[in-house]
Amino acid sequence: MQNNQDLILYLEAIDTIRKEKGLSIEALIEDITSERSYRRYMNQELSIPLQTLEKMILRLGVSMSDILIYVLKVKQKPSGIIEFFTYLHYDEFILAKPFYERLKNYQKDSLQLNTLVSMYVSWYEYKSLLISSDTFKTTLESHKHIFNPAMNTIESLSFYILYAITFEDFTLHETIMRSLLENNFYLSQILLFDIITDQYLLLLSKDDIYEKDYERLSTLFYQVAHMWHDAYFIYSAYVHQAYLKFRNNDLTYKDDLKKHLYYEHLLLSKPSKKYENMISVMTSSSADLILKKDLEEALK
Repeated sequence: MQNNQDLILYLEAIDTIRKEKGLSIEALIEDITSERSYRRYMNQELSIPLQTLEKMILRLGVSMSDILIYVLKVKQKPSGIIEFFTYLHYDEFILAKPFYERLKNYQKDSLQLNTLVSMYVSWYEYKSLLISSDTFKTTLESHKHIFNPAMNTIESLSFYILYAITFEDFTLHETIMRSLLENNFYLSQILLFDIITDQYLLLLSKDDIYEKDYERLSTLFYQVAHMWHDAYFIYSAYVHQAYLKFRNNDLTYKDDLKKHLYYEHLLLSKPSKKYENMISVMTSSSADLILKKDLEEALK
Protein backbone atom coordinates (compact mmCIF):
# COMPACT_ATOMS: atom_id res chain seq x y z
CA MET A 1 0.00 0.00 0.00
CA GLN A 2 2.25 2.76 -1.25
CA ASN A 3 0.00 5.54 -2.45
CA ASN A 4 -3.36 7.07 -1.64
CA GLN A 5 -5.03 5.37 -4.60
CA ASP A 6 -4.19 1.97 -3.12
CA LEU A 7 -5.29 3.05 0.36
CA ILE A 8 -8.65 4.23 -1.00
CA LEU A 9 -9.36 0.65 -2.09
CA TYR A 10 -8.90 -0.47 1.50
CA LEU A 11 -11.13 2.31 2.77
CA GLU A 12 -13.86 1.32 0.30
CA ALA A 13 -13.55 -2.27 1.52
CA ILE A 14 -13.82 -1.07 5.14
CA ASP A 15 -16.89 0.99 4.30
CA THR A 16 -18.54 -2.00 2.59
CA ILE A 17 -17.95 -4.22 5.62
CA ARG A 18 -19.18 -1.44 7.92
CA LYS A 19 -22.49 -1.33 6.05
CA GLU A 20 -22.85 -5.11 6.08
CA LYS A 21 -22.32 -5.14 9.84
CA GLY A 22 -24.90 -2.37 10.31
CA LEU A 23 -22.31 -0.14 11.90
CA SER A 24 -22.69 3.63 11.64
CA ILE A 25 -19.86 5.85 10.48
CA GLU A 26 -19.85 7.47 13.91
CA ALA A 27 -19.35 4.12 15.66
CA LEU A 28 -16.59 3.13 13.24
CA ILE A 29 -14.54 6.31 13.52
CA GLU A 30 -15.04 7.21 17.21
CA ASP A 31 -11.70 8.35 18.69
CA ILE A 32 -10.03 7.63 15.33
CA THR A 33 -10.93 10.49 12.99
CA SER A 34 -13.72 12.99 12.30
CA GLU A 35 -16.74 12.32 10.10
CA ARG A 36 -15.73 15.25 7.89
CA SER A 37 -12.28 13.73 7.36
CA TYR A 38 -13.80 10.30 6.73
CA ARG A 39 -16.01 11.65 3.96
CA ARG A 40 -13.08 13.59 2.49
CA TYR A 41 -11.05 10.36 2.49
CA MET A 42 -13.88 8.60 0.67
CA ASN A 43 -14.12 11.40 -1.91
CA GLN A 44 -10.32 11.36 -2.36
CA GLU A 45 -10.11 14.99 -1.26
CA LEU A 46 -7.67 14.11 1.52
CA SER A 47 -4.92 11.48 1.78
CA ILE A 48 -5.76 8.84 4.36
CA PRO A 49 -3.05 7.92 6.91
CA LEU A 50 -2.18 4.22 7.08
CA GLN A 51 -2.53 4.24 10.87
CA THR A 52 -6.11 5.48 10.53
CA LEU A 53 -6.93 2.55 8.25
CA GLU A 54 -5.36 0.07 10.65
CA LYS A 55 -7.39 1.41 13.57
CA MET A 56 -10.64 1.12 11.61
CA ILE A 57 -9.83 -2.47 10.62
CA LEU A 58 -9.29 -3.29 14.31
CA ARG A 59 -12.58 -1.57 15.17
CA LEU A 60 -14.41 -3.75 12.63
CA GLY A 61 -12.95 -6.89 14.21
CA VAL A 62 -12.08 -8.51 10.87
CA SER A 63 -8.88 -10.13 9.65
CA MET A 64 -6.62 -8.73 6.95
CA SER A 65 -7.61 -11.64 4.70
CA ASP A 66 -11.25 -10.51 4.98
CA ILE A 67 -10.23 -6.99 3.99
CA LEU A 68 -8.22 -8.32 1.04
CA ILE A 69 -11.22 -10.23 -0.28
CA TYR A 70 -13.28 -7.06 -0.28
CA VAL A 71 -10.43 -5.12 -1.90
CA LEU A 72 -10.47 -7.68 -4.70
CA LYS A 73 -14.22 -7.16 -5.15
CA VAL A 74 -13.70 -3.40 -5.33
CA LYS A 75 -10.82 -3.73 -7.80
CA GLN A 76 -12.27 -6.47 -10.02
CA LYS A 77 -13.36 -4.98 -13.32
CA PRO A 78 -16.60 -6.24 -14.90
CA SER A 79 -15.07 -5.79 -18.37
CA GLY A 80 -13.56 -9.28 -18.45
CA ILE A 81 -9.94 -8.08 -18.59
CA ILE A 82 -8.73 -10.42 -15.87
CA GLU A 83 -10.64 -13.39 -17.28
CA PHE A 84 -9.14 -12.77 -20.73
CA PHE A 85 -5.61 -12.41 -19.35
CA THR A 86 -6.03 -15.60 -17.29
CA TYR A 87 -7.38 -17.79 -20.07
CA LEU A 88 -4.78 -16.48 -22.49
CA HIS A 89 -2.00 -17.16 -20.00
CA TYR A 90 -3.12 -20.79 -19.68
CA ASP A 91 -3.61 -21.19 -23.45
CA GLU A 92 -7.35 -21.71 -23.02
CA PHE A 93 -8.18 -20.08 -26.35
CA ILE A 94 -11.78 -21.28 -26.59
CA LEU A 95 -12.55 -19.72 -23.21
CA ALA A 96 -10.56 -16.58 -24.07
CA LYS A 97 -12.22 -15.93 -27.44
CA PRO A 98 -15.47 -14.26 -26.19
CA PHE A 99 -13.38 -11.87 -24.08
CA TYR A 100 -11.06 -11.22 -27.02
CA GLU A 101 -14.05 -10.16 -29.14
CA ARG A 102 -15.24 -7.88 -26.34
CA LEU A 103 -11.85 -6.28 -25.66
CA LYS A 104 -10.54 -5.72 -29.20
CA ASN A 105 -11.48 -2.03 -29.10
CA TYR A 106 -11.29 -1.47 -25.33
CA GLN A 107 -10.85 2.22 -24.40
CA LYS A 108 -12.50 2.65 -21.00
CA ASP A 109 -9.56 3.17 -18.64
CA SER A 110 -6.18 4.89 -18.40
CA LEU A 111 -3.84 5.05 -21.38
CA GLN A 112 -1.56 2.45 -19.80
CA LEU A 113 -4.33 -0.05 -19.04
CA ASN A 114 -6.00 0.47 -22.41
CA THR A 115 -2.66 -0.11 -24.12
CA LEU A 116 -1.90 -3.17 -21.97
CA VAL A 117 -5.24 -4.69 -22.99
CA SER A 118 -4.38 -3.96 -26.61
CA MET A 119 -1.04 -5.74 -26.19
CA TYR A 120 -2.77 -8.81 -24.76
CA VAL A 121 -5.24 -8.73 -27.64
CA SER A 122 -2.26 -8.79 -30.02
CA TRP A 123 -0.71 -11.59 -27.96
CA TYR A 124 -3.92 -13.61 -28.38
CA GLU A 125 -3.77 -13.02 -32.12
CA TYR A 126 -0.15 -14.16 -32.24
CA LYS A 127 -0.77 -17.28 -30.14
CA SER A 128 -3.85 -18.06 -32.26
CA LEU A 129 -1.73 -17.71 -35.43
CA LEU A 130 -3.73 -14.70 -36.63
CA ILE A 131 -0.59 -12.57 -36.82
CA SER A 132 3.10 -13.43 -37.13
CA SER A 133 5.72 -13.34 -34.40
CA ASP A 134 7.43 -10.41 -36.12
CA THR A 135 4.17 -8.45 -36.23
CA PHE A 136 3.58 -9.02 -32.54
CA LYS A 137 7.14 -8.02 -31.64
CA THR A 138 6.82 -4.86 -33.73
CA THR A 139 3.58 -4.04 -31.92
CA LEU A 140 5.29 -4.37 -28.54
CA GLU A 141 8.22 -2.23 -29.61
CA SER A 142 5.99 0.53 -30.99
CA HIS A 143 4.10 0.86 -27.68
CA LYS A 144 7.04 0.57 -25.31
CA HIS A 145 7.25 4.33 -24.79
CA ILE A 146 3.84 4.39 -23.08
CA PHE A 147 5.06 2.36 -20.11
CA ASN A 148 7.36 3.51 -17.32
CA PRO A 149 10.62 1.48 -17.22
CA ALA A 150 10.74 2.08 -13.44
CA MET A 151 7.70 -0.26 -13.31
CA ASN A 152 6.05 1.54 -10.43
CA THR A 153 2.59 0.59 -11.72
CA ILE A 154 1.16 -2.87 -12.29
CA GLU A 155 0.41 -1.94 -15.91
CA SER A 156 4.03 -1.02 -16.67
CA LEU A 157 5.33 -4.10 -14.86
CA SER A 158 2.90 -6.31 -16.81
CA PHE A 159 4.00 -4.84 -20.12
CA TYR A 160 7.70 -5.28 -19.45
CA ILE A 161 7.19 -8.90 -18.34
CA LEU A 162 5.23 -9.58 -21.53
CA TYR A 163 8.09 -7.92 -23.44
CA ALA A 164 10.71 -9.99 -21.57
CA ILE A 165 9.04 -13.34 -22.21
CA THR A 166 8.42 -12.50 -25.88
CA PHE A 167 12.00 -11.47 -26.61
CA GLU A 168 13.56 -13.61 -23.83
CA ASP A 169 15.19 -10.35 -22.80
CA PHE A 170 16.68 -10.04 -19.28
CA THR A 171 17.91 -6.46 -19.71
CA LEU A 172 15.46 -5.13 -17.10
CA HIS A 173 15.57 -8.20 -14.87
CA GLU A 174 16.67 -6.38 -11.71
CA THR A 175 13.91 -3.79 -12.05
CA ILE A 176 11.28 -6.45 -12.74
CA MET A 177 12.34 -8.46 -9.69
CA ARG A 178 12.39 -5.40 -7.45
CA SER A 179 8.90 -4.40 -8.61
CA LEU A 180 7.49 -7.91 -8.14
CA LEU A 181 9.00 -8.37 -4.69
CA GLU A 182 8.74 -4.88 -3.20
CA ASN A 183 5.69 -3.08 -4.59
CA ASN A 184 3.13 -5.32 -2.86
CA PHE A 185 0.86 -5.33 -5.91
CA TYR A 186 -0.62 -8.58 -4.60
CA LEU A 187 -2.46 -6.58 -1.95
CA SER A 188 -4.68 -4.73 -4.42
CA GLN A 189 -3.97 -6.30 -7.84
CA ILE A 190 -3.81 -9.96 -6.86
CA LEU A 191 -5.10 -11.62 -10.05
CA LEU A 192 -2.96 -9.63 -12.45
CA PHE A 193 0.01 -10.00 -10.09
CA ASP A 194 -0.39 -13.78 -10.11
CA ILE A 195 -0.56 -13.96 -13.91
CA ILE A 196 2.56 -11.91 -14.53
CA THR A 197 4.49 -13.59 -11.69
CA ASP A 198 3.83 -17.01 -13.19
CA GLN A 199 4.86 -15.70 -16.61
CA TYR A 200 8.15 -14.45 -15.25
CA LEU A 201 8.80 -17.59 -13.18
CA LEU A 202 8.46 -19.69 -16.32
CA LEU A 203 11.07 -17.51 -18.00
CA LEU A 204 13.46 -17.68 -15.02
CA SER A 205 13.10 -21.46 -14.78
CA LYS A 206 14.84 -21.81 -18.15
CA ASP A 207 18.15 -20.38 -16.96
CA ASP A 208 20.17 -21.57 -13.95
CA ILE A 209 21.85 -18.16 -13.75
CA TYR A 210 18.67 -16.83 -12.13
CA GLU A 211 18.23 -19.72 -9.70
CA LYS A 212 18.31 -17.55 -6.56
CA ASP A 213 15.78 -15.09 -7.98
CA TYR A 214 13.59 -17.98 -9.10
CA GLU A 215 13.66 -19.27 -5.51
CA ARG A 216 12.76 -15.90 -4.01
CA LEU A 217 9.93 -15.27 -6.43
CA SER A 218 8.47 -18.78 -6.39
CA THR A 219 8.39 -18.71 -2.57
CA LEU A 220 6.43 -15.45 -2.59
CA PHE A 221 4.15 -16.78 -5.35
CA TYR A 222 3.36 -19.90 -3.31
CA GLN A 223 2.54 -17.83 -0.21
CA VAL A 224 0.33 -15.37 -2.07
CA ALA A 225 -1.55 -18.07 -4.01
CA HIS A 226 -2.46 -19.86 -0.79
CA MET A 227 -3.29 -16.63 1.02
CA TRP A 228 -5.95 -15.95 -1.61
CA HIS A 229 -7.05 -19.58 -2.11
CA ASP A 230 -7.22 -19.10 -5.87
CA ALA A 231 -7.34 -22.50 -7.57
CA TYR A 232 -5.67 -21.45 -10.83
CA PHE A 233 -2.68 -19.99 -9.09
CA ILE A 234 -2.39 -22.69 -6.46
CA TYR A 235 -2.19 -25.02 -9.47
CA SER A 236 0.71 -22.96 -10.85
CA ALA A 237 2.35 -22.40 -7.47
CA TYR A 238 2.60 -26.13 -6.79
CA VAL A 239 4.64 -26.86 -9.92
CA HIS A 240 7.08 -24.06 -9.10
CA GLN A 241 7.29 -25.27 -5.51
CA ALA A 242 7.97 -28.80 -6.78
CA TYR A 243 10.63 -27.57 -9.20
CA LEU A 244 12.32 -25.53 -6.49
CA LYS A 245 12.45 -28.57 -4.17
CA PHE A 246 13.66 -30.79 -6.99
CA ARG A 247 16.57 -28.45 -7.62
CA ASN A 248 17.39 -28.56 -3.91
CA ASN A 249 17.23 -32.39 -3.78
CA ASP A 250 14.19 -32.32 -1.52
CA LEU A 251 12.21 -35.48 -2.31
CA THR A 252 8.96 -33.98 -1.07
CA TYR A 253 8.81 -32.28 -4.48
CA LYS A 254 6.81 -35.34 -5.55
CA ASP A 255 3.95 -34.38 -3.23
CA ASP A 256 3.77 -30.88 -4.71
CA LEU A 257 3.91 -32.24 -8.24
CA LYS A 258 0.99 -34.57 -7.53
CA LYS A 259 -1.03 -31.64 -6.18
CA HIS A 260 -0.21 -29.59 -9.27
CA LEU A 261 -1.48 -32.34 -11.58
CA TYR A 262 -4.55 -32.86 -9.42
CA TYR A 263 -5.47 -29.18 -9.85
CA GLU A 264 -4.76 -29.43 -13.58
CA HIS A 265 -7.22 -32.30 -13.80
CA LEU A 266 -9.86 -30.19 -12.03
CA LEU A 267 -9.32 -26.86 -13.77
CA LEU A 268 -8.37 -27.19 -17.39
CA SER A 269 -10.43 -28.32 -20.34
CA LYS A 270 -7.35 -30.10 -21.67
CA PRO A 271 -3.92 -30.92 -20.19
CA SER A 272 -1.72 -27.81 -20.26
CA LYS A 273 1.67 -27.82 -21.97
CA LYS A 274 2.78 -24.70 -20.16
CA TYR A 275 4.77 -26.59 -17.52
CA GLU A 276 5.69 -29.55 -19.71
CA ASN A 277 9.45 -28.87 -19.72
CA MET A 278 9.62 -28.49 -15.94
CA ILE A 279 7.61 -31.65 -15.36
CA SER A 280 9.68 -33.68 -17.83
CA VAL A 281 12.85 -32.68 -15.95
CA MET A 282 11.35 -33.83 -12.66
CA THR A 283 10.05 -37.17 -13.98
CA SER A 284 12.70 -38.18 -16.52
CA SER A 285 14.90 -40.41 -14.35
CA SER A 286 14.18 -44.10 -13.80
CA ALA A 287 13.82 -43.45 -10.07
CA ASP A 288 10.72 -41.44 -10.87
CA LEU A 289 8.87 -44.11 -12.80
CA ILE A 290 6.94 -44.92 -9.64
CA LEU A 291 5.83 -41.30 -9.46
CA LYS A 292 4.67 -41.40 -13.07
CA LYS A 293 2.56 -44.48 -12.41
CA ASP A 294 1.21 -42.96 -9.21
CA LEU A 295 0.15 -39.84 -11.11
CA GLU A 296 -1.47 -41.86 -13.87
CA GLU A 297 -3.48 -43.80 -11.32
CA ALA A 298 -4.45 -40.65 -9.44
CA LEU A 299 -5.77 -38.98 -12.59
CA LYS A 300 -7.83 -41.90 -13.90
